[in-house]
Amino acid sequence: MTTPAAIELDAVSKVYGGRSDVPVVDTVSLTIPAGSFVSLLGPSGSGKSTILQMIGGFTAPTSGRILFSGEDVTGLPPERRPCNTIFQDLGLFPHMTVAGNVGYGLTLRGEPAARRATKVEAMLGLVDLAGFSGRRIHQLSGGQRQRVALARALVLEPSVLLLDEPLTGLDERLRQQLRDEIGRLHRRLGATFLAVTHNQDEALALSDVVAVLRAGRIEQIGSPRELFERPANAFVARFVGADATIKPQAVEPGAESWTAIVGDRRIACTPPPRRADAGGYVVALRPERIRAAGPGETGDLGPVDVVAATYKGRDVEVETRLGDGQTLKFLVPVHGGAAPPSPGARIDLAWTPDRALLVAETRAAEA
Repeated sequence: MTTPAAIELDAVSKVYGGRSDVPVVDTVSLTIPAGSFVSLLGPSGSGKSTILQMIGGFTAPTSGRILFSGEDVTGLPPERRPCNTIFQDLGLFPHMTVAGNVGYGLTLRGEPAARRATKVEAMLGLVDLAGFSGRRIHQLSGGQRQRVALARALVLEPSVLLLDEPLTGLDERLRQQLRDEIGRLHRRLGATFLAVTHNQDEALALSDVVAVLRAGRIEQIGSPRELFERPANAFVARFVGADATIKPQAVEPGAESWTAIVGDRRIACTPPPRRADAGGYVVALRPERIRAAGPGETGDLGPVDVVAATYKGRDVEVETRLGDGQTLKFLVPVHGGAAPPSPGARIDLAWTPDRALLVAETRAAEA
């Protein structure tokens, strides 16, 4: 017998009053397997937070159904759903101690004080806050407050944890540290985690499955590797980092490989995952996989003119201009690689792997 999914969205839509012709969420269907880590990835206004709020019961869908383990919970309030939510603002109580915050839900459930204290201390140890039970919220760093919010949600042993931009507002070091801790907690507890984020690095690092959203619709669902290596269209490609794009003058379909014609160059490309509509195709490359062709080497594209070289810390971002006026940027590592070309130089470009990605410019029908 097949185990029901932890969460199912069945053609869920949300339209707010006064904007009846513009759905914030537009007929989204999504299946989230039990025990998985799924991220909703998209820019501001893509509908990802609204989806999370509807799953948590804080916003009612205009149409469609929401199911937990096969049970329709569309009309149930948040407290009757088998999930906990960590909001972006955390919602911690400043007048309570850390232990009071973590144990708040247990208190509402009527847990005896001794059992509550045992569970709180165990959970604080799990999130590396042992010994912090008596502290007040204002005495904690941003990362420690995030851990308190995690502990407060997880101490109730929910089957589903919803995280709304869980790493927002932290510096890079703390973001990486807490990202690793969230991944560790997911693996240890085996609960279903659903996160909302606009950061592709977080989504790709944490998730089993990522759903990329734009304008209330899902553009692509897949594993991080699938999105990284085979984005469905130019929007997904740019959002997950293949943001060095070129518009070809023409494309020639083939059985094993397609050809994009840019200037006088014929660029070998992987066949597009989806056929394009009127928007046509773009050649999509990851900037870190592009390099200046060496002396005597026939590059994949060129000649191009170097117009700028900008230091970015670990890399130098080199901006080039093609003969038709299009620009293409690529990255040169500061350490361990060749020196970046200087502005004013004329170079050929090469890339790894040999075949570039060819993707539809706009949302398109399946090939």
